[in-house]
Amino acid sequence: MMVPAGRPVDDVIGALKPLIGKGDILIDGGNSYFMNTTARTNELKKSGIIFIGTGVSGREEGALRGSSIMPGGNYDGWPYVSSFLRQIAAKAEDGDPVVTGLVAKAPVIL
Repeated sequence: MMVPAGRPVDDVIGALKPLIGKGDILIDGGNSYFMNTTARTNELKKSGIIFIGTGVSGREEGALRGSSIMPGGNYDGWPYVSSFLRQIAAKAEDGDPVVTGLVAKAPVIL
């Protein structure tokens, strides 16, 4: 989902939750505050839904060359989303995609 950070994210999650279930992945691409991503990750994990909050940075250059992408949230989704996030991300001078976060399995904090 790409909606403004804050209450709109929670509203969309509420609307989608009856339509999705265990093992489904929900990605917030609206640059939400990381503590909100943590809270949403923990809440959706109770239902088996994998939540990933993704920061996207780049402004005008991002529109032309790809954005820096910073996923956080439930690591279980990383194997499923890493390929396409790396494809759409900006490339560093060495050609590596500019994607950080969720690269090491770490506990979700409250």
